Amino acid sequence: MGSVDKKKLLSAAHYYSYTRFTLNLFSLFEDMEEAVPSAFLREFAVRLTDKAENFLKGEEECSALEEMREQALGLLDRVSNYLDCYCIHEYVMDRVERKLFPEESVRIVPEALADSLMDFIMDGENNLDTNRRIQTIVGELPVRFTKSKFYSVIEESLRPYKGREKRDLERMIDKIRSAAALPLYETKPEDELSQMLFQNIHSTAVEMEKCDYPELTRDSFQALKERFNQSYDSLSNILGQLICLPDLVNDLYVLEKSRAYVIDSPYLDTAEKTLDAVLKRIIGGDDYCAEDGGEISALFAPLEGKQEYYWEQYLKELGKCASPEEDTDEELFTVDRLLSGSFAASLKREPDGGKVTEQVFSSSLETLFTQLETRLKRTCKVTSRAVMAKVLSEIPVWFNSLEEIESYIKDSLALCMDTAEKEACMINLKQIMVEGNALV
Repeated sequence: MGSVDKKKLLSAAHYYSYTRFTLNLFSLFEDMEEAVPSAFLREFAVRLTDKAENFLKGEEECSALEEMREQALGLLDRVSNYLDCYCIHEYVMDRVERKLFPEESVRIVPEALADSLMDFIMDGENNLDTNRRIQTIVGELPVRFTKSKFYSVIEESLRPYKGREKRDLERMIDKIRSAAALPLYETKPEDELSQMLFQNIHSTAVEMEKCDYPELTRDSFQALKERFNQSYDSLSNILGQLICLPDLVNDLYVLEKSRAYVIDSPYLDTAEKTLDAVLKRIIGGDDYCAEDGGEISALFAPLEGKQEYYWEQYLKELGKCASPEEDTDEELFTVDRLLSGSFAASLKREPDGGKVTEQVFSSSLETLFTQLETRLKRTCKVTSRAVMAKVLSEIPVWFNSLEEIESYIKDSLALCMDTAEKEACMINLKQIMVEGNALV
């Protein structure tokens, strides 16, 4: 690869990220003015503007940006861990509530529902959509597996990973662990920032994990559900405030990594002036996003269409740079990861971990099953069943035919003797079909 190709690619990346960063930075502060941001978000946003100012001055901030990126991703990972836990207990509460507060029996015939679910599955647009529908249905059905059967199903679903790259199996096992909320209870003690953000969320999670749901009274259930809803709302609010941060940091990081290779263009001066103007408005006061005689519209007018244009240019040049030799280039590798579409993509090269041998497969599953066993023993039976349901909804589809899927659905409903649980399940499955068909 010649240097001209590298310059073209990194120039396109530079101008794309310049445009997106400027627009998103303005949007961040606009959203903060309309909502009530946390102290962390305000502090993070101030740090981000400081780094942007330093960038315009020509100062190098890669190390600081990497630290900010790791902090934002770490918090988002923590949010994800709590969401996995809350998803498990939402499954439980939905069923327990119907038992404590009986409603009129649902007019749903299990056999007819199973037929409708099969039609819903076969209406999938492609294999990916069909498998997604199967997994969603499995995640709502009652679970009456023994533990040995549960582990056997997981093992069967993971067999296709034999002979593939180890990292593929590791990623799938990570998904299973997340579905069971294992990472939440394996991390180090939370730092001061995490304690500030997640204190009530964490205490509610611990309370639910220890809860013996069948022993709850109406009043104690209502009190727990109220704490669940409050904590879940807080979790959603934190997620909403954090979700935009990695892309902002990634774009500023792209600007840092690519600036030495930028091909000069009149747009570079335009982008610099626009970002500088945005920063001055931000620093200048709280009313920076108030419309002032069309001033804001005029400010962003030169950026119109540029983000899409330079993204197309970037993809065009990227298509010319797909060779092992080019993959050794540090700037190309880092920028490619930062703009990969996965804002959490690792910036470190992953060493070749080898293939999944029989020994690797057995060892990996033994570790996973030991962790799951500890998890299932820690909670009451209804919570353990919820964990199983969520894991089964994440593993690769293990059925070999439509007949096996139909049999599984019918057996799951037939073996559930808990009327409240079965009715809650059937209501949810009907809703899944309604929502799924509405998206088609």
